[in-house]
Amino acid sequence: MAIPFEPYVVRGRSWWMDRSPRERVMLAVLGGVAVIALMLVLVVKPLQAARGQALADIRTYETLSAGLVAAGPAVRPAGTARTGPVAQILTTTAAGFGLTVQRVEPEGGRTRVVMDGVPYDATIRWLADLETGGGVTLAELRLDRGTAPGTVNVQLVVQGE
Repeated sequence: MAIPFEPYVVRGRSWWMDRSPRERVMLAVLGGVAVIALMLVLVVKPLQAARGQALADIRTYETLSAGLVAAGPAVRPAGTARTGPVAQILTTTAAGFGLTVQRVEPEGGRTRVVMDGVPYDATIRWLADLETGGGVTLAELRLDRGTAPGTVNVQLVVQGE
């Protein structure tokens, strides 16, 4: 069933012609402003909101990515246990955190490790990684202030698992 529009068009045209030229200009300007306002509300604002949310998501993911890159070797899939000689595990993981092991001394089932002048924050991350990564268990730890700011001298004893 088609809706006959012709009567409405005729009435609309008649209504428009009954307006003075000044009223027609004002109505045309008002119609243009209404169309622009509708475009802003229905098109531009949602696009701006979506763009803002996308930029916020990008910032969040870039921050997470930078954190993962900074964590470096500390980020390891769960369930990957380290295997091999304890001395090798200690020197390899320490090197991953930018630490240099001066001495590794096996003492029966335990191993003593000595490091001097290593960064405190890297040392703490390395110790946490040793505890959670498997392969060795921390038995004794001694941290002394290093000569340079932010450094420590480390003596620790670990047991192989």
